[in-house]
Amino acid sequence: MRFVYEYRTSDNVRHDGEIAATDREAAFRALKEIGIRPGRLETAPGFFNKYLGNWKLRLAAIGFFAVTAVGVSLPFVSSYFVGTREEQAVPPAPVTETSLYVDENGFAKPIERRQIWGDEAVISAAARQNWRVIFSNPGERLLALFAEPGMKLSMLPRLPDSLQEDMEKALRTRLTISPDELDEYRQMKCIVEGMKAELRDYLAAGGNLAGYIKRLQARQNEEVAFLEKARVELEKQIESGADPVTAWQEMNKRIREQGLPALPMPGLN
Repeated sequence: MRFVYEYRTSDNVRHDGEIAATDREAAFRALKEIGIRPGRLETAPGFFNKYLGNWKLRLAAIGFFAVTAVGVSLPFVSSYFVGTREEQAVPPAPVTETSLYVDENGFAKPIERRQIWGDEAVISAAARQNWRVIFSNPGERLLALFAEPGMKLSMLPRLPDSLQEDMEKALRTRLTISPDELDEYRQMKCIVEGMKAELRDYLAAGGNLAGYIKRLQARQNEEVAFLEKARVELEKQIESGADPVTAWQEMNKRIREQGLPALPMPGLN
């Protein structure tokens, strides 16, 4: 079956798309695996998709038409409906994880900044090392600091004297992804490639590296401030008598629309 979905990125831009899956739950899991939290996920319109997307219903329909067809030979009925099923009811193979992150040449595809989804232990360990495990270039490691929206930085590390040269080298090269690479690493590489594309546009418009770094800091600070404001507002709602769970769910819905990390359940932090 095919499903249509809608989501918003960290800059509150609405996007929609379509995905093939066996059912709605499988579609949701597939989107979650690539970091998309859909605000809307529905069966794609169309008779064949809605009613013949399920293989059992397709089989029943084929049997019904084959048995009730009058004046038509069995070989013709069989070949006609098998062809119809392949052309209209059977969805194409789902997009694989590799094709989402890697192009045909093995390079990381640029994607927008977002929360990295996966094993928290892997993500935390790599973040504590400033992602040195996958980036040898200091310029790319700097971008990785600002890759995930809403992540609070205690302080910006000392920038190397060679940063300008390092960043120019980073912009001239593309990150590659190996077949056995951890998914968390793949996501970070793709986000950094997206930020490199953003930097190229910024420089082409007349900006400079120092200005872009200030822009990254300002954006990160705004996201952190938004989260803090949301936390304070949630506490006030609960203190005024609002149901804690309902208020928490509604607040996190607003936060997710901004592409930011959800607040912890009240009383658990």
